[in-house]
Amino acid sequence: MRRERALVLPPGEGRRLSLGSMELCFKADEAESDGRYAISVATVGGDEPGTTPHVHRAHDDITFVIEGTLAFQAGDESFEAPAGTLVIIPRQLSHR
Repeated sequence: MRRERALVLPPGEGRRLSLGSMELCFKADEAESDGRYAISVATVGGDEPGTTPHVHRAHDDITFVIEGTLAFQAGDESFEAPAGTLVIIPRQLSHR
């Protein structure tokens, strides 16, 4: 579905999902992006292991780190992303 208007979400709005000590707030995903991408705000505790390895079949996964450092596994590559880092995981690539 092609959007005919700008999508505007005020601070704090979005669909929330709690996963233990990790909380996700989805700002835009399949419905808003026609399946092209997903954007969420994740709040992760320091000792949180993160998600299990998974694959997005329909969209790229975009992460922008605003505070702290996140550890990633993307395919066979492991790396750390400190605050200010943008990470784009292409669809079909296993990551956590």
